Amino acid sequence: MSRDPAELLDLAALVAQGSELEIDCELKSLTRLAPLLSDTQGMAHGRFRFHRVAGAPAAEGRVAATLPVVCQRCMGDLAIAVDSECRLMFADTDAASAEAPAEEEWVTTHGGRISLAELIEEELLLAMPLVAMHGEGTACAMQADPQAQTTGEPKQRPFAGLRDLMKD
Repeated sequence: MSRDPAELLDLAALVAQGSELEIDCELKSLTRLAPLLSDTQGMAHGRFRFHRVAGAPAAEGRVAATLPVVCQRCMGDLAIAVDSECRLMFADTDAASAEAPAEEEWVTTHGGRISLAELIEEELLLAMPLVAMHGEGTACAMQADPQAQTTGEPKQRPFAGLRDLMKD
């Protein structure tokens, strides 16, 4: 179903109908995520199925996107593939979600309304690594220290002996 990603949807109606919705969002439209990306071209895809769990509104979903970021080791381009499943429970207020069981992921609604784009953005933010780096065994480690790559000499460590001096 093609919808405006920013549209606020009535959660009660989605749950009552057992709705299953799919949506694509442009990465540049995700205002909290976009500043963390090196390029905002691309799309994120989300699929959600709404139902009730123990009387509370809930959704199961899957969010997928490729997030272009900068590797913090070599400062090169890095694409993080995200394909994340989520189980969400909904509450009308922050106080209600604070009292809910901690093992569930609780989302506070906007007066009983939700934005699918916000759900997608939240899941992508949770999937982002704290420090983005290429994996071990890649050319990234060699790019991080080009002097060691060309000269074959070990990297100089000017403060290596400082720990021994502090013990005295």
